[in-house]
Amino acid sequence: MELTKNSMFLINKNEAVVCENNHRKELSEPQVFLTIPDNELGIKDWLNQLENDQKLYKGDDNLFCEDCGHRSDSDIVTKSIKAHEILALCNAKSKNSIGNIPNRVSLGQSQYEIFGIISYSEKHYIAYTREEGIWNEYNDQEVRENKSPNPKTSYMLFYRKTYH
Repeated sequence: MELTKNSMFLINKNEAVVCENNHRKELSEPQVFLTIPDNELGIKDWLNQLENDQKLYKGDDNLFCEDCGHRSDSDIVTKSIKAHEILALCNAKSKNSIGNIPNRVSLGQSQYEIFGIISYSEKHYIAYTREEGIWNEYNDQEVRENKSPNPKTSYMLFYRKTYH
């Protein structure tokens, strides 16, 4: 699945600021609405990159450390990522193809399996649900079994946390 800068996730991301003297300050932004960077990544690669995220603030962009009492070069490191029971991915510009859609993804220790897709084409939405490996298509009044949704028109993807 290719993600673009217009794709978004809602997650819990716990981060800490670490100054050049290794003082740590926890950041409290429990829910973060993330957008995908400009470069295109597969969903699995992007989630892996998200878990290993680190931002460096140097020079004019350095941060104030309360323990040191002055501004210093600092890192913001990701301590943990906790996603909700449902991961929802939205392709905000539906004209951009999402690409291949993986059935399973992982985020931290959590595993997720796809169970729903909303597609948008020609000013019309179609919903798909997956139960026990079978996709059903909901198109206005019509409900029918579908082999697999078209990833080129996927607007939103829904993944459910699995427990094994």
